[in-house]
Amino acid sequence: MGECHPFAVPVYVVTHQEPEKKVEDFTYITGGIKKALAVAKETAGTKNVLIMGGGDIVQQYLNAGLVNELNIQLVDIFLGGGTRLFDNIKADKIKLRQVSSLPSTGVTHLKYELQNE
Repeated sequence: MGECHPFAVPVYVVTHQEPEKKVEDFTYITGGIKKALAVAKETAGTKNVLIMGGGDIVQQYLNAGLVNELNIQLVDIFLGGGTRLFDNIKADKIKLRQVSSLPSTGVTHLKYELQNE
């Protein structure tokens, strides 16, 4: 991985179309979330796969039943825009069980297990 790469693991970006200007060491996946997850799992072997992103990508993975654990870093700043994390969620199919809550200055770390129905 390149010297300026901020992650110590491979990064796969789910996208509809590969960008003209690519970030070094990122692999762009255009086949959807299931393909991206399959590639990541193959690369990870027995290690965990982390899904990071905004509300839209998280919603897609949650609705597909592909998330086992959800970690949320709740920051006490109103940004005034973006995609709300739990909009468009199949609430009747997803149950959250809080595992932990750790408050800190400026952020609360929330951890949930998902029980897909």
